[in-house]
Amino acid sequence: MLIKITQQSRIPLFGLDFIGVLDRGSNLIEIRPTTLCNLRCGYCYANANSGNYNNEFEVEESYLVDAFEQVARFKNIADIEAHVDPYGEALLYKDVFRLVKDLKGIKGVVKASMQSNGTLLTEDSIAKLKGAGLDQINVTINSMDPALAKKLSCRDDYNLDKLLATLNLLPERGIDVVLTPVWFFGVNDAEIEKIIVFYKGLKERFPRLNKVRLGIQNYLVYKTGRKLGKVRERDFSYFYKQLRALEKKHGTKLVLGPRDFGIHPAPVYRFTGVDAIRRNESIAVEIVSPGRQEREFIGNTDGWGVKVVNFSREYIDPAKKPVIKVPAVSFEVKGNLASVILK
Repeated sequence: MLIKITQQSRIPLFGLDFIGVLDRGSNLIEIRPTTLCNLRCGYCYANANSGNYNNEFEVEESYLVDAFEQVARFKNIADIEAHVDPYGEALLYKDVFRLVKDLKGIKGVVKASMQSNGTLLTEDSIAKLKGAGLDQINVTINSMDPALAKKLSCRDDYNLDKLLATLNLLPERGIDVVLTPVWFFGVNDAEIEKIIVFYKGLKERFPRLNKVRLGIQNYLVYKTGRKLGKVRERDFSYFYKQLRALEKKHGTKLVLGPRDFGIHPAPVYRFTGVDAIRRNESIAVEIVSPGRQEREFIGNTDGWGVKVVNFSREYIDPAKKPVIKVPAVSFEVKGNLASVILK
């Protein structure tokens, strides 16, 4: 079922990892408008389009923009990057062009960027994104071999040739491109080198500093995500050692950090009641929606969203339905994300 999140739904846009606005304490603010995806990549950290979830979510554009503006005002800085990075595919969000335009118009926002798998990009959508003010798009491409690309995306109709043509078109239309392949050691080692060669060719055609960049990612296994066969997760010391070897071999910078993308620390917009919650014996959480999967719900506590898992009706206070009392020891906050785990 597709659940539409509006102001009237009482589903908060802060505190949840899969939807809304995420602030990790920098000048880059993440916006997650949808959980819908057209691929089913075998390594997806969000486990998108898996068929394992009871519900998908989509946020009303005006509600999402208002929430983002709250964070931007709080930060009160002049170099905010609004990054559309859904638990799915950004181009499946029907209001994506209006969203980019409205985000770019908010005070303090100097850059609008978007994460995409690239497969839904067309000449028309690229023109609309440029017209809306999109400055950069990060595209995940993991192989230059069509067969392996299909296998990794779990889609037989994955059109690698079309995607490569699109990647050439983006900088021509004035949108910066960041290629973001994931390195699965022992699976796409040779493909990573082919992607480096492809990147260098693009870079030669579009030599401006930020026009085309390459940000290779280390494959990580997430508890709620999908695992790619028997591929082992490698620690970052090993990952960076391999990157530096490829830097030397190909004569191009591959080890990138936040500063290379203009990202720096900034105050984090977080739940102001955290300290009080930790001192009290329990907190009141209003259950406002089913979550993505069985026995998972979305709760609202003072306008902040919490993911409530292992939920059952025994926790409901009969006098205050649908309010439940949750032991503070089960309340966890990381940045502006929150979760309640009922044992």
